[in-house]
Amino acid sequence: MLTNSEETGEAFSLLDGLCLLSCMAGTATTVGSLSLVIERAISRLLPIYEMLELDLLHFRDSRAYFLHILWSLLLA
Repeated sequence: MLTNSEETGEAFSLLDGLCLLSCMAGTATTVGSLSLVIERAISRLLPIYEMLELDLLHFRDSRAYFLHILWSLLLA
Protein backbone atom coordinates (compact mmCIF):
# COMPACT_ATOMS: atom_id res chain seq x y z
CA MET A 1 0.00 0.00 0.00
CA LEU A 2 1.34 3.44 -0.87
CA THR A 3 1.94 5.56 2.20
CA ASN A 4 3.44 8.85 1.10
CA SER A 5 3.59 11.14 -1.90
CA GLU A 6 7.09 9.98 -2.88
CA GLU A 7 5.92 6.37 -3.20
CA THR A 8 2.77 7.51 -5.00
CA GLY A 9 4.84 9.43 -7.54
CA GLU A 10 6.99 6.37 -8.12
CA ALA A 11 3.94 4.18 -8.68
CA PHE A 12 2.57 6.58 -11.26
CA SER A 13 5.87 6.66 -13.14
CA LEU A 14 5.97 2.85 -13.14
CA LEU A 15 2.44 2.78 -14.51
CA ASP A 16 3.51 5.23 -17.21
CA GLY A 17 6.25 2.76 -18.15
CA LEU A 18 3.74 -0.08 -18.22
CA CYS A 19 1.45 1.90 -20.50
CA LEU A 20 4.30 2.76 -22.84
CA LEU A 21 5.49 -0.83 -23.05
CA SER A 22 1.97 -2.11 -23.59
CA CYS A 23 1.39 0.28 -26.45
CA MET A 24 4.78 -0.48 -27.99
CA ALA A 25 4.06 -4.20 -27.89
CA GLY A 26 0.72 -3.63 -29.55
CA THR A 27 -1.07 -5.53 -26.81
CA ALA A 28 -3.34 -2.66 -25.79
CA THR A 29 -5.69 -1.08 -28.28
CA THR A 30 -8.32 0.30 -25.93
CA VAL A 31 -8.39 1.73 -22.44
CA GLY A 32 -10.04 -1.45 -21.17
CA SER A 33 -7.40 -3.77 -22.58
CA LEU A 34 -4.64 -1.42 -21.42
CA SER A 35 -5.87 -1.59 -17.84
CA LEU A 36 -6.02 -5.38 -18.14
CA VAL A 37 -2.41 -5.49 -19.36
CA ILE A 38 -1.34 -3.27 -16.44
CA GLU A 39 -3.19 -5.46 -13.94
CA ARG A 40 -1.60 -8.61 -15.32
CA ALA A 41 1.89 -7.12 -15.34
CA ILE A 42 1.59 -5.91 -11.77
CA SER A 43 0.15 -9.24 -10.62
CA ARG A 44 3.14 -11.00 -12.23
CA LEU A 45 5.70 -8.61 -10.76
CA LEU A 46 4.56 -8.45 -7.15
CA PRO A 47 5.21 -12.12 -6.32
CA ILE A 48 8.68 -11.86 -7.86
CA TYR A 49 9.57 -8.86 -5.73
CA GLU A 50 8.13 -10.51 -2.63
CA MET A 51 10.06 -13.69 -3.34
CA LEU A 52 13.31 -11.81 -3.83
CA GLU A 53 12.47 -9.45 -0.94
CA LEU A 54 13.20 -6.42 -3.07
CA ASP A 55 11.76 -2.98 -2.52
CA LEU A 56 10.34 -1.17 -5.55
CA LEU A 57 11.90 2.07 -4.35
CA HIS A 58 15.32 0.41 -4.63
CA PHE A 59 14.91 0.53 -8.41
CA ARG A 60 14.28 4.28 -8.56
CA ASP A 61 17.72 4.86 -10.09
CA SER A 62 17.60 1.85 -12.36
CA ARG A 63 14.24 2.03 -14.09
CA ALA A 64 15.73 0.60 -17.27
CA TYR A 65 16.44 -2.66 -15.42
CA PHE A 66 12.89 -2.71 -14.03
CA LEU A 67 11.40 -2.03 -17.47
CA HIS A 68 13.56 -4.81 -18.94
CA ILE A 69 12.10 -7.26 -16.41
CA LEU A 70 8.63 -5.95 -17.12
CA TRP A 71 9.09 -6.28 -20.87
CA SER A 72 10.20 -9.90 -20.42
CA LEU A 73 7.13 -10.67 -18.33
CA LEU A 74 4.78 -9.04 -20.82
CA LEU A 75 6.22 -11.12 -23.64
CA ALA A 76 6.04 -14.34 -21.60
